[in-house]
Amino acid sequence: MTPQPAYWSEEFTPDERARLAPYVTNLDRPVFALRNLPETVKGALFARYSRSGKTLRRLFLDEFADDVQSPGAGGSGRRGPGNPEGVPRSEEALSALECRTDAVHPGGDHSIVVGEVIGVWNREGSGSPLLYHRGGYRHL
Repeated sequence: MTPQPAYWSEEFTPDERARLAPYVTNLDRPVFALRNLPETVKGALFARYSRSGKTLRRLFLDEFADDVQSPGAGGSGRRGPGNPEGVPRSEEALSALECRTDAVHPGGDHSIVVGEVIGVWNREGSGSPLLYHRGGYRHL
């Protein structure tokens, strides 16, 4: 009989397991895949992971899980512009841009993401957001 390989396993509380389950393929083995996450969240997660001493699942729980809507849940007001399945946005945001990733280029210790703006959201009554474009400030 071949002995089973020994490997390190993370411990999660029942609540943490429930929060992780929609987004990772397993909770008990060291190799897993991410699922049901917007590309922008995955990009931010890996950018942060490259500078963190935490495991990927622990980092997701500590810094990203509260900002991601569970798959199949209704719109929460924290979704991106005009799209209940869009990217998360801060409750305090005055405006938000939703972008689609076109390309990701290596940039030393980080990635350079080139994208296309596909949606704009402005909080009602917040005024017009101020943008810097072509050497000057503009309003949408």
